[in-house]
Amino acid sequence: MGGWFSAERGTKRKREEEEIHLIVNNRALLIAERKRRRTEAAIEPIGPFPNPFRIYNWRMENTRTLLELRMMLFSGSIRAKDDWWIKRHDKVIASKWRLEALDQGLDERTVDYVLAELDYYDSLREGGMQMSSVEGVWHLLHQVEMYFF
Repeated sequence: MGGWFSAERGTKRKREEEEIHLIVNNRALLIAERKRRRTEAAIEPIGPFPNPFRIYNWRMENTRTLLELRMMLFSGSIRAKDDWWIKRHDKVIASKWRLEALDQGLDERTVDYVLAELDYYDSLREGGMQMSSVEGVWHLLHQVEMYFF
């Protein structure tokens, strides 16, 4: 009876060792494949016209359509004005902004979206800081006097 029990234990241990060996090998293959892809991406020539949808470091680059770029430009031009968060509530000024955007080729729905988005940007303002038209960049609304001793 002791031989049967120890034989079963040995078989179980052998299966566990095989599973561990398989896991280690798969991990090593995965690491080698990642290293190969990084190397290929590093030596791959970009060329004169890179593909805007190419994936870098396992994530899609921030590609923008022409419409999105125009919307960002329109929104940024409004937010570059002094006291834009107050002026956006003025019907005359808001209609002037709307007409300027329509003259630049944006359609009604796009203009409505950008003007509604100003509420979000207004909620992000904190003290003298606001989000600029450049993604991920904040700037001061008013000049800060600095004194150096």
